[in-house]
Amino acid sequence: MTGSDTISLCIRKAGLLSTIQDQGRPNRAHWALSRGGAADPMAARLANLLVGNHPDEAVIELTGPGPQIANPCDLWLASYGAEHEVVLQELAGRPLRKTMTLPSHRPVFIPAGSLLQWRAPRRGWRSWIAIAGGLKTPSVLGSRSAHL
Repeated sequence: MTGSDTISLCIRKAGLLSTIQDQGRPNRAHWALSRGGAADPMAARLANLLVGNHPDEAVIELTGPGPQIANPCDLWLASYGAEHEVVLQELAGRPLRKTMTLPSHRPVFIPAGSLLQWRAPRRGWRSWIAIAGGLKTPSVLGSRSAHL
């Protein structure tokens, strides 16, 4: 993805605990800083691979009920982990309210102008959402991960 085809997502609601995570900050213990990063690094890597990203790209880590996200452009995403029910609503044109179970472990096409609301997971508690092209967020000490 180049700067000319970068898209922005609008996070309308954050969810119970939705954070940006990557593989963390290894080798920072001498600064009293834990590695951090995705709670399940392999799940984050696999979600990225499903949409063609580098395995170490940042992902959205969902714990419990997830966020509400509006997307202005067509996008591909993949979920790895908990099975979430997602409400998909069309923002532009005719209103559409469709509830679907977001398939885990495979890429899903989301059309432009959609509003996605992740509900509480049916099975599991945590999942990792990768978006094709990656998430472009600031890097701090070599990582894009929120440090909790």
